[in-house]
Amino acid sequence: MLKKLIVLLSLILSISAVSATDVVLVSDNCADQTAALEVANVLNATVITTTWGIYNESVVEEIKALNPDKVIVIGGDLAVVDDYITTLENEGLTIERIGGQTRYDTNANITLRFQHEFATAYGNATICVAHGLDDISLNETMAKIREGHCLMILSNGSDLSVEPERLRLNINKIEVIENPICPCNNSAVVNRLMHKGFSVSVENIPEDKVKSMIANIGAPMNHQHNDTTVGDMGAPHINHQNMK
Repeated sequence: MLKKLIVLLSLILSISAVSATDVVLVSDNCADQTAALEVANVLNATVITTTWGIYNESVVEEIKALNPDKVIVIGGDLAVVDDYITTLENEGLTIERIGGQTRYDTNANITLRFQHEFATAYGNATICVAHGLDDISLNETMAKIREGHCLMILSNGSDLSVEPERLRLNINKIEVIENPICPCNNSAVVNRLMHKGFSVSVENIPEDKVKSMIANIGAPMNHQHNDTTVGDMGAPHINHQNMK
């Protein structure tokens, strides 16, 4: 009887010690959240979100409860503060931060870092291009990523965070997501990609859907967050409340 109890106890302990999932920790910056989701999709990881620039002990407890082998931190140290890194490393967790000076740099580094995983998961990949400072387009892209539809590259209207030809991916097509009430315009990006021989389509988000999204959020989504610094591709955030 005692032997059976010991075996049962060892089984319980071994089950509890198994990592349920890896964790992707990201701030509530919409561009970084979208990138975190695509990483989580291909790694079968869990996304945990923290408030931009703020350390919260409850977030650490949430991560520890999942007992991950590894935590991938998306974003720079102003977005996801270093206190998280220190605390989680002190808990014995392996941490990998992938960030950059701007959300564009972060997106490029993520795309390049996980391109093998993207290629394995998607086969013939669809790339969605969204303006990095337009949260409406980013949320539309996030919905596509949730459906396993695409991976994301950011645009600032003229340049891309990473040029598609740099990626070791079989690119089926490129969808450029446009917000019809946003002053941002990706026509230069579309023309350049088509000139390079990519199959490119433009998806205009229906205006009534955009207005509904704005009404639901009640305030500009995450536009108060300015990445770590504003680099060459930086620009003022787009305030959708002024476009109603």
